[in-house]
Amino acid sequence: MNAVCRIHKISTVPDDRLRYAVVAAQHEGKWVFCRQKERDTWELPGGHREPGENILDTARRELYEETGAEEFELLPICAYSVTLDGQMQYGLLYRADIQRNGVLPEQSEMAEVIYTDVLPGNWTYPDIQPFLFLRARIQTDLVIRPATQQDAAAICQLNRESLGYTYPEAQTAYQLSALLVHSDHKILIAELNGKVLGYIHGCNYDSLYNRPLKNLVGVAVGSAYRRMGIGTRLLDALEEWGQKTGAAGIRLASGSQRTAAHMFYMQRGYTDQKEQMRFIKLF
Repeated sequence: MNAVCRIHKISTVPDDRLRYAVVAAQHEGKWVFCRQKERDTWELPGGHREPGENILDTARRELYEETGAEEFELLPICAYSVTLDGQMQYGLLYRADIQRNGVLPEQSEMAEVIYTDVLPGNWTYPDIQPFLFLRARIQTDLVIRPATQQDAAAICQLNRESLGYTYPEAQTAYQLSALLVHSDHKILIAELNGKVLGYIHGCNYDSLYNRPLKNLVGVAVGSAYRRMGIGTRLLDALEEWGQKTGAAGIRLASGSQRTAAHMFYMQRGYTDQKEQMRFIKLF
């Protein structure tokens, strides 16, 4: 198939371009997957929007037709695009909590529905739905927590992979142990089911020419988990720390070549204040 799937803010995709609805559903803490007749592969409930149909009604209809769910709550997560053979189509990803199940309707295309903690290994749409399912799990299960000394190896790997820093793990661990005891530093971890997906590091920035600020020292998200809202969650948590501790705002420096990062910050209300040259003298 070789489709390329990307995540988008819902507000950036016009409603009339949303062609599909996909639902990541849970019932009593178990994830819901369905299998079409004459197939041995699994998929999330979802399908094509019918003419004149509201996209939310598409999600409701598909969830009922493909799982038999009768009572549920739906929450939109994000828009997404799928590019295949040069053609791009958009859809909306929902999260559902099913309170009451019924039986599959007679007209359903599905032969079987399962409720499980174990993800299927054989997906019907392997280039699309595992990606969307991960985004849904991040929405519901991602934890932002303070860093501990045990995170040193993961932080070191993220620095290499995402920021290009080859600082040794032993030295990373040493620096981490020194910074964790200082209240003017805040290091936060984004974790999903025990796996570290990203981190952010901020500290006090006090001067004689401005109100107290926080300095964003570094933020990194694993390459497989970008554009899924993790950076936003981390930045929100750092901003909350800044507000609670009386800072007037957050400052940061970003390399001129990191244009995607610049867009990320500007979309979140950060402005480019001035051009600077950065000088370092190592001892």
